[in-house]
Amino acid sequence: MHRNIKIGIGLFLLILLLAYGWRYRNSALIQSWVHPEEPRPANIKFDNGTVRSTEPASAASAAAPAKVLPPDQFRRCSDGKSVIYTDRPCAPGSKELPPLNKGTMTVIRN
Repeated sequence: MHRNIKIGIGLFLLILLLAYGWRYRNSALIQSWVHPEEPRPANIKFDNGTVRSTEPASAASAAAPAKVLPPDQFRRCSDGKSVIYTDRPCAPGSKELPPLNKGTMTVIRN
């Protein structure tokens, strides 16, 4: 008999807890538990005194800057050993190949 009373009280408390949870499900406190804020990325500050150069690497690249292609287009660059697909200009020492005219390309972002 005592066991049935304990189970009944336990079920009553569980139902009461669920009812209050449902009633206050949209409160800021409950939402902060359910959907916590994502940590913000830390600002990187170089402590060795170096400064990143934003100037072009050479006069040739400054004279004719190559434009970045939109996301649905890409360049094929070959260095003789491998082919790299990119939306940036080909690296020095590699040559740009003609684009593919058919097929699909899957892009995986880092």
